[in-house]
Amino acid sequence: MENSRIWILGCTAIVGAALGGCASTGGGGGGGATLNAVYAEDAGTVGEALASGETLMAYTSSMSLSAVRENGVWQSDPASPQFSLVLNDEGGIDVTIDGKTVSFTAADLSGEYGWESGDDGVFTWSADSAQQALDGDAFGQYHQVWSYFWHPEDTMYNGFAVIGTETTPDAVAAQSASATYSGWAAADAYFAGSESDTRTRLFGDLALAADFDAGTIGGTMSNIGVRVRSDGDWGATTDLDGTIALETSSISGNGYSGTLAPDATLESELAMEDFEGGYGGKFYGPDAEEAGGTLGFTGVSDGDAVVGAGFFTALQD
Repeated sequence: MENSRIWILGCTAIVGAALGGCASTGGGGGGGATLNAVYAEDAGTVGEALASGETLMAYTSSMSLSAVRENGVWQSDPASPQFSLVLNDEGGIDVTIDGKTVSFTAADLSGEYGWESGDDGVFTWSADSAQQALDGDAFGQYHQVWSYFWHPEDTMYNGFAVIGTETTPDAVAAQSASATYSGWAAADAYFAGSESDTRTRLFGDLALAADFDAGTIGGTMSNIGVRVRSDGDWGATTDLDGTIALETSSISGNGYSGTLAPDATLESELAMEDFEGGYGGKFYGPDAEEAGGTLGFTGVSDGDAVVGAGFFTALQD
């Protein structure tokens, strides 16, 4: 069954270089204040920040992660290209990924969810339409998830970016007791070393629990489903048993990072081997009302190497 030909949620040493769960590139664990951060206590919601002219940036691997295709072949490791978005005067947005900027006008709007121009495109995962996302009417007032496919020269990125107005490290440190968060997560996987456009998407519900006194966070992905896109068409959803743990990790500044672990039931259903994976995220909102970040993975399924990238998004209960 083709749906079994996926490998999920693991992290090699190279994925570790991209995700703070293994080794940080300045943002997997969050750390302290950064010049690229826009803070909610100053800028307000995503809609308010964009309306005031702010550029919102996914500037670390805990905020932007992508599968990479070079010279037509999917690579064995994900990458973390910087992503930024700002409103323009043409009724659209200016997006920069890995140093390449595209100005999308209102006429570039493709369907409801995003913009396409040539070989480049961005789409919201947080609202019922792209315009609602820009207005701030979305799942999460302080953070949003966008997907992108982007072609700077001979490289193509297919990935996800989390942008928003962050919680300051001081505000995270001032939180007391504990909080739970509910949302969802998704990831796309590709066959490394292949030219195939076949993509396997895994998705499910997400529950996070933060113990601010102990300075830790962890969670579980459940009610998992999977779909395969081949030859431009999505297949039916297959429901899977089992869960994936976002293993407990330390909160550092306004961020956190850790490892991913599918349980034995899910491992058995998917015949996974040699998997390793990581997640990294940040808190958003004046008082850590929201959480979001990225998932990175590599591994083997039925003898084929797989690489992928994904995201998670959640609101405080």
